[in-house]
Amino acid sequence: MEAILKSHSLATLKKEISKTNLKKYSKMKKAEVVELMLKHKEKFGHIKFNSDKKFELKVKEDKKRQKKNFERAMKQVQKENRGYANQL
Repeated sequence: MEAILKSHSLATLKKEISKTNLKKYSKMKKAEVVELMLKHKEKFGHIKFNSDKKFELKVKEDKKRQKKNFERAMKQVQKENRGYANQL
């Protein structure tokens, strides 16, 4: 159910919440909204996975960005290790 909710935009999720009597969601971030909806999943069981191509592209871009960040961090660690080895 979490993956289904995360496949939708924050605006879409907030629209769905507005149809219920839940309150205090307007300033929440997406992760908080998803958590709230999971606590009340009986009210949101009708929501289906969003198979929008834009979402799929965003997921791919996020994975690429994570990979680049990881590679950058690993290079930094290797550089620091080389500097430490040279000090010995």
